[in-house]
Amino acid sequence: MVGSDHLTVSAEHVVELARLEDCNVARVGTGTRGCIGLTDFRGDVLPLIEVRQLLGYNSFRGEIRAAKEFVEQRERDHVLWLDELKRCASTGDPFKLALDPKQCAFGQWYETIRTDGPERERLIGGSVSLAAIIDSFDHPHRRIHALAEEVLGLATTGRIHEAVALVNSARDTVLEELVHKFNTYYEAYRKLRLPSLLIIGLPGFRFALVVDQVEAVCSYPEESFDESPGIAQSSGGFVTHTINDGHDIVLRLDVQRIAKHVLVGARAA
Repeated sequence: MVGSDHLTVSAEHVVELARLEDCNVARVGTGTRGCIGLTDFRGDVLPLIEVRQLLGYNSFRGEIRAAKEFVEQRERDHVLWLDELKRCASTGDPFKLALDPKQCAFGQWYETIRTDGPERERLIGGSVSLAAIIDSFDHPHRRIHALAEEVLGLATTGRIHEAVALVNSARDTVLEELVHKFNTYYEAYRKLRLPSLLIIGLPGFRFALVVDQVEAVCSYPEESFDESPGIAQSSGGFVTHTINDGHDIVLRLDVQRIAKHVLVGARAA
């Protein structure tokens, strides 16, 4: 599986399954699209071909980096939210940031993940632990936004010192709890995104396909595959046939085409 796409490779070409985290990767620039480096696998130096990049998805490293940036930005958002709440309590200026926890940037994302089943499943990938971490965001996040009413209420009655003290206390308690959950989420997400390898063996050439995960070994009759010129064009020829297995549309990777792509790129380099 890659992203939300279900892919298949003919079993006759699959030599072995492995995990990328168990391999030593040399990140060398080859100039070949999708080639993220080389690895010494059982004495053979194999090119590592990330299928995500071949098919136009965000790369693994890009996706992990985006997740890191997301949690860091959401932390900054709530630090600034508390800063502004404190400032408004001290000066009497109107507080214009989101009071409703569903309306801040994180809240909008969280509401989507909470209510959109396919989007939630795409994110958690069946991980019960990641789902539990995401669900645990709700309580501290709501507590932070609920502070506004209490803090501003104190400020409007002249109890500014108490209002400021309440914001300062929230930094060390509920904000710290939320930030800890953000970091826990990131680490769990990163570990869940550790990719798998399909070691592909063709006459005279071996390489490794880097995929999100290997779901199952299935048997598809050759005559059941349909040619898909549109997908072939959009995928650069790396996917030429599809099959509907009754649950999903499965895309067949053309490993011969991928091998040619790698070899041509190597010669050009």
